Amino acid sequence: MPMVRKFAVLLTIFLIASFSYAEQRIISLAPNITEILYALGAGEKVAGVTEFCNYPLEAAQKPSVGGYSRPSLEKVLSLNPDYVLGMREGYTKALKEKLDSLGIKNRFFKADNLGEILNMIDEIAGITGTDHSDVIQPILKTFRSKPEETVQGLYLVSTDPVFAVGAGSFINDTMSCAGIRNLLEASGAKYPKTSLESIYRLNPDVIIVPGSASIKEFEDKLGRLKLTSKVIKVDADLYSRASSRIGRACLDLRQRLAE
Repeated sequence: MPMVRKFAVLLTIFLIASFSYAEQRIISLAPNITEILYALGAGEKVAGVTEFCNYPLEAAQKPSVGGYSRPSLEKVLSLNPDYVLGMREGYTKALKEKLDSLGIKNRFFKADNLGEILNMIDEIAGITGTDHSDVIQPILKTFRSKPEETVQGLYLVSTDPVFAVGAGSFINDTMSCAGIRNLLEASGAKYPKTSLESIYRLNPDVIIVPGSASIKEFEDKLGRLKLTSKVIKVDADLYSRASSRIGRACLDLRQRLAE
């Protein structure tokens, strides 16, 4: 093939691909995916989100397709998406089957730990035709610079009943990144149920709780047990979403430990 013709063919392919990416309409069925799309600079491609997609602020202005676990299929289809992205824990077989039958591309991710979060970011970058370097590299830099685990602690996802973070969770990875040894890492469960009595026996240096928890009542209970653990109240959205903000959560926790 003559060089000029070959160049013309390659240019045509490039222009078609560029146009395809530019015209993409993506529906995000999970807050963490919405965060990743915006972090990658693909916010203009987002055609719809769930009612829980509140970060960044402009994401909340997008049309809502309903809840996280059971979005409205009618609303999804009305937005004429090219791609629907969601998480497996929010996945419904009926929704996927309908999307498949209509020829609408879809992907439901699993992101239990740091490695899977990075893989998800990489795959979403491929879907949207964006560069993930500015997103992934800061996360890797933060986790590679983690201090020694000199503090022992627990992260409670709820305080009544008491559920904590165990091994295999990205929150456990965040704790380690901040220099905290998770006292329930060997529990064998990602989110083991525990109790105040068990917490007393473990005697953690720090107890991390999401902002949605009733901290005053919980601290009163710890006081009656004569526990002197430092209680750190954190932003539940920042810490509990498997998103591109995991590096920021680690840095925030390091700062909170130093206060």
